[in-house]
Amino acid sequence: MSPQKKKKRKGKIRINMRYFILFLALLFLASAYFSFQAFSKDAFQLETSLVQTNDSRRNGTSKKMSLSAEDEGAECMSSKKELRESTCTDNSGDTTQSLTNRSGGLREAESLLDIVKKEIPDVSHISETKQPLPKIAVVVDDLGPNKRPVQSLLNSDAPLVFSILPHEAHSKWIADTAYERGHEIIAHIPMEAETEKKLGAGGLYTWMKADEIQEVLEKDVETIPHIIGISNHMGSAFTADEKAMDVLMAALKKRKFVFLDSMTTQTSAGTIAARKHGVHLYKRNIFLDNKDDPAYIEQQWEKAVMIAKERGYAIVLAHPRKNTITFLEKTLRKNDVEFVTLSELSVVQ
Repeated sequence: MSPQKKKKRKGKIRINMRYFILFLALLFLASAYFSFQAFSKDAFQLETSLVQTNDSRRNGTSKKMSLSAEDEGAECMSSKKELRESTCTDNSGDTTQSLTNRSGGLREAESLLDIVKKEIPDVSHISETKQPLPKIAVVVDDLGPNKRPVQSLLNSDAPLVFSILPHEAHSKWIADTAYERGHEIIAHIPMEAETEKKLGAGGLYTWMKADEIQEVLEKDVETIPHIIGISNHMGSAFTADEKAMDVLMAALKKRKFVFLDSMTTQTSAGTIAARKHGVHLYKRNIFLDNKDDPAYIEQQWEKAVMIAKERGYAIVLAHPRKNTITFLEKTLRKNDVEFVTLSELSVVQ
C-alpha cells in the first residue's frame, strides 16, 4: 500500500474514534437525564403519599376527638429563636405533623401564617388568679360546764378552736368529740384578775410559788385531752406579772405547748416570757361578743375581717351564748374568709 493511502486510512480511523467517543458521551448524558427524571417522579410520589397519610391521620384524629386550637390550646410550637426540628403528637401518641426531618428527608408544606398561628399559645382557658382569702381563727372560750350550747358548733364543717375550762363536768367529752370532728383543742386556764374574782378549780395566782404553779397547771391539762396549748381565762393580773409568766412559759416549753394570750390587759408579759423560753405565742385580735347584742357582734366581725384582710389573718374570741352561736352558725357557712385553727396560722405573734 502506498504511503498516501496509509495516511488517508489513519485519518479516517481517528475521525471515526472521535465520533464514537462523542456518541458514548451523549449516551451517558441521556442515561443520566432519564435516571434523574425517574428519581424525581418517585420522590414526588413518595412525598404526596406521606402528605396524604398525615392528612388522613389528622382527619381521623379530629373526627374521633374533635380537637382544635380553640378547644385544647395544644398547638405544636417551635422555639421563638428558630424553627427547630420538632414533632407534634396528639394525646394518643400518634405523629400528626413534621416540620423538619433530621435525616434531610421530606418536609411538609406549611404556610407562614400557619406557623405564626402555632407560635401563639391559646390562653383563653386560663382564668384570673384569685387572691387568697383572709384567714380567721375562731376560738370559742369557757366551754365545759354544759353540752347544749356547743352542740351545733361541734357539727360545723369549718374548723374551730375549742377553749375548754379544766375540771368541768363535760370538759373531757367536749374535747374528745371536737377532736374527732376535726377541731382544735386548747385548755382555758383560769388566772388571777386585777379585780377579785372567783377562779374556780385549777386557777393560777401570782402569789403561788413556782412549784405550785407547775403542779396546778399539770393537774389542769390532765383533765382535757388532745390539747395543743393553753389560753388565759381572765388573768389580767397574772399575765402582767413577769415572774409568774416566766414560770408558766417554762412549764409550757417542757410540754411543747403554745400559748394564746387573750390580751385581757395591755401590759401582758406574755410576749417577753414566750420569747425567752421559745414558746409559740398567739394574741387575740377581737372579742366578738363583749356585748351580747346581734348588732354589736356583727360590727365586731366586720372589724375582724378588716384586720384579716390587712394582716392576712385574725384571731377572734367568742363565747357560747345564744346570739353568738346564732351568728356563728350563719357566718361559718359563708366563703368570704378561710376559717382555720391556730396551728394553721403560719404567723406566730
